[in-house]
Amino acid sequence: MTDYDPDRDGVLLGNADVCRLLHVSRTQLAAYRADGTLRGYKIHARGHWKYPSNQPTLVEARAALQAQR
Repeated sequence: MTDYDPDRDGVLLGNADVCRLLHVSRTQLAAYRADGTLRGYKIHARGHWKYPSNQPTLVEARAALQAQR
C-alpha cells in the first residue's frame, strides 16, 4: 500500500462491504480489481484487500442506493 491518501480516497472498505454495496461475489470483486474497475490495497502482504470509498464505482453505487430511498 504505497499511494493511499485518506484525504483523497476516503475510508477503506473491506471485501464484504464492497460486495454488499455492489451486489457482487468475491470472485467478481477480484475481476473488477484486475481490470481496473476498482482500486484496492493490501495493508499487509498476507492481509485482506481494502478498497477506498471515494472511487467513482463506489460513489455511484452509493448514489444509486440513495436515489432508491
